[in-house]
Amino acid sequence: MSTASAFAINAPSFLNASSLKKSVRSGSVSARFTCNSSSSSSSPTPPSLIRNEPVFAAPAPIITPNWTEDKGNESYENAINELKKLLIEKGELDPVAAARIDNITAQATATSDAKISSDTVERIKSGFVKFKTEKFETNPTLYNELAQGQSPKFMVFACSDSRVCPSHVLDFQPGEAFVVRNVANMVPPFDQTKYAGVGAAVEYAVLHLKVSEIIVIGHSKCGGIKGLMTFPDEGPHTTDFIEDWVKVCLPAKKKVVAENGAISLDDQCVTCEKEAVNVSLGNLLTYPFVREGLVNKTLALKGGHYDFVNGTFELWALEFGLSTPTSV
Repeated sequence: MSTASAFAINAPSFLNASSLKKSVRSGSVSARFTCNSSSSSSSPTPPSLIRNEPVFAAPAPIITPNWTEDKGNESYENAINELKKLLIEKGELDPVAAARIDNITAQATATSDAKISSDTVERIKSGFVKFKTEKFETNPTLYNELAQGQSPKFMVFACSDSRVCPSHVLDFQPGEAFVVRNVANMVPPFDQTKYAGVGAAVEYAVLHLKVSEIIVIGHSKCGGIKGLMTFPDEGPHTTDFIEDWVKVCLPAKKKVVAENGAISLDDQCVTCEKEAVNVSLGNLLTYPFVREGLVNKTLALKGGHYDFVNGTFELWALEFGLSTPTSV
């Protein structure tokens, strides 16, 4: 497969525009997915690596961590002893609990006695040395700019899957993308309590970093999407967190099952990987500062899908606009 054919800009018709209509003041808002109009004959100017407008200066370090194995063991032993002391004082340390604490302590001691795997140490060490010598020290201009602050163009939602690092797949450079990774690259709707972590990231990216693009990227063979497609919609959970989390995109599953119920599970998962991206794009519209950015044309939303089996990437856009108010 040639490089040119490995990248496609498509507009999957997963969500209808009507399903994303919302009201803003007296007018109405509509959103629809379209493909970019760029052609193969005219390549867009690549975004600059970092805009010359730092938002926050990097804070000076307050402390320099100085960790040793002895200190780690000492801290752990102190914590265990304090826990036992507290339980004894409260009269809650029965023989069974005491035995369990002793067992845990024995296991931890045995583990700590074994030195950290030399392979792990060497892998981390060699990786950093390679980065420092081949990138950090060879590009002082970039890293001097980054030391003053960040001003990325992109906010990217990507999956935590180890095979789909967006900086690797899309060749993002340091300072170019503000990245949030989670199971199945999902964006939940605005909720200041349940999803405060994602909300804080979106708020920071849009209002403080002033990113101009938010891209949600799905991928092939996604375990989170397969879980969504196979977990029961109702009933007791078998996981502490995963089932609740992937149900953020339950509307995608329902749409896929309703429209493609006769195809195989694998094919349903492929469709759902892209449909879930569109649900996440729709959920981004529930954030007021995202809507404001779209209305003011300072922000754009895009969806993507990376197929690491075939080496292809699809990209589509969410068009957002205000219609003229009507009165009856």
